[in-house]
Amino acid sequence: MQPRKKTETENDRGFTLPELLIVMVLLGILAAIAIPSFFSFIDSRNAASAANQITADLRLSHGTARNRLSNIQVTFNTTSNCYNVAGNGISRNRCLPEGTKFISSITAVEFKADGSAVVSGSGDIGVARASRSTPEYRLRLNTQTSRIEVV
Repeated sequence: MQPRKKTETENDRGFTLPELLIVMVLLGILAAIAIPSFFSFIDSRNAASAANQITADLRLSHGTARNRLSNIQVTFNTTSNCYNVAGNGISRNRCLPEGTKFISSITAVEFKADGSAVVSGSGDIGVARASRSTPEYRLRLNTQTSRIEVV
């Protein structure tokens, strides 16, 4: 049995240069549309992550104050976008992720051993993307119950 001869069309496999160029142009257009949305999404997720981290630290500070029967203070620095948790041998300094900032008139929260909280300033603790002037996430603190909620 003799091997079958390949015809000319069977040897011509693959894509032509114009086909490849069209696909590359379409991919470039899609990337130009998608990349700005992707970076905006990343900044939004950083703001959500920062709000969740602050909420977790405030709740931990409240629980620690009640368990250790001592006062724990959380101070906010809006210029450096950092906050410090201190009291009863605890000292933690945390900063917000890059591209996020505080928007708040609250400078400190002190959790008391009896479960209450004393707030220096008024309003809510706001977290926003650095490019925005209004907060995307607000942390509301009830001073009687020390309940913290993200609004």
